[in-house]
Amino acid sequence: MDFLDLIKTQVAESIKGQVELPKEKESSVLGGISDAILGGLKQSAGETNGLENITSLFSGKTAASSSPVTQMIQSFFVQNIAPKLGLSSSLASTVQAFLPTIIEALTKKTASDGGLDIASVISSLAGGESSGGSLLDKASGLLGGLFGK
Repeated sequence: MDFLDLIKTQVAESIKGQVELPKEKESSVLGGISDAILGGLKQSAGETNGLENITSLFSGKTAASSSPVTQMIQSFFVQNIAPKLGLSSSLASTVQAFLPTIIEALTKKTASDGGLDIASVISSLAGGESSGGSLLDKASGLLGGLFGK
C-alpha cells in the first residue's frame, strides 16, 4: 500500500463512529482530511526543521497532539479545506480537534506497516517536481532511515 492510500484508509477507519458527518458530505470531507494531511506534511517539509519534525512524529518520538506537524495539518484543514467544502464552523472545529487522533493512528500504522512505499512519501512531500531535488534528497535520507528503506 502506498502512503497516499494509507492516509485515505486510515482517515476513514479513524473517523468512523467518532465524528458525525452529513451523509451528503462524507466522501468529500474524508477526501478533504486526506488532502489536509498531505498538504500539512508538504508545508511542514518546507519549514526550518520540518523534515526533522516529520521524522520525529512518524518515529513516535513526538506525540501527534504536541507535534508542530499536526498543528500545520490542522491549520491547513481550517484555512484551505474546510472553506472549500462549505463546512459549518462547528463541523470544521470538530474535525480539526479530531485530527491529532487521526495523525496518531496514521503514525502507528506506518510504524507497523513494513510495506510502506517510501518513494511515494518522498514524491508526495516534494510535490513530484524535479525542481525539488534538494528537498527530495534530504527527505530521502531522513525518511528512508526512518522507515528502513
